[in-house]
Amino acid sequence: MVDVGFPYPVAVASLGMGTCSLFCFFYIDVFHMLPAVGIDWHFYLTRVVPVSLAQGLSLWISNGLYLFLTVAFIEMARSALPLFVMIALHCSGLETPTTNVVMAVGVTSVGCAVSAFGELGLTTIGVLALVACFSCEAARLVLMQTLLVKSNWHPIQGLRIFCPVVFVFLVTLSYAKEYPVMIATGDIFVPLSRDTWPFIFLGGMLALSTNLLGLVIITLSSATTLKLLGTIRGPLVVTLGVVLFSERVTSLQAVGYSIAILGFGWYQYAKTQQDAKRG
Repeated sequence: MVDVGFPYPVAVASLGMGTCSLFCFFYIDVFHMLPAVGIDWHFYLTRVVPVSLAQGLSLWISNGLYLFLTVAFIEMARSALPLFVMIALHCSGLETPTTNVVMAVGVTSVGCAVSAFGELGLTTIGVLALVACFSCEAARLVLMQTLLVKSNWHPIQGLRIFCPVVFVFLVTLSYAKEYPVMIATGDIFVPLSRDTWPFIFLGGMLALSTNLLGLVIITLSSATTLKLLGTIRGPLVVTLGVVLFSERVTSLQAVGYSIAILGFGWYQYAKTQQDAKRG
């Protein structure tokens, strides 16, 4: 969307969540393919809203990352997410990491640091945004896994509850931060142009698929499995960034990313051993 003249990450994120909200509304409330989930206000405010706000902040910041960092480096840096998840689990009292888990996360973090050192276009605001994004994402994963496993909802029922809150949050944030600039520059009409709306439609469908599959994975397995699939996706996205967008990946970045992937593999093994002993 930046390349077509619409550099507004919050608005772009809200379009995706709006698509998810509409799909779930028609699927459950109009066509009654699934029963509606009844929850009280206390549960809504103490469980649903915190998860939705964490997701909204994560979407806002992650979309904004592409204004300051390359696609390739962002995907490399995502290997550091287990560090933030480990800290979130420990701080919430849900899990105490073993020595192997801590060492594996340490190796992954070293690899990410090497990749960052080799990044040609690294900026301070980009690094700070990455840290904020990963913190919100770790909080969302921990809260979401706890909530979904205990609630036993169908993934679409979960989306029906969470997506409208995230959508309202993002629209409000976009109105406060981006709407005045859109009006002043005339960019508010860019999404309506014939060359842009196909990208918006495709982005909405991809957002729906990503959120739905993410909830399926968290419900049937764990947030750890979701992170593993994300890491497997990383090399593919890096390759596409180089091929499609002519982004440059230095040799130092490649070495650092390789170290991060090895560390993440170790992390997955250590987590599996930890879960087996606990089970």
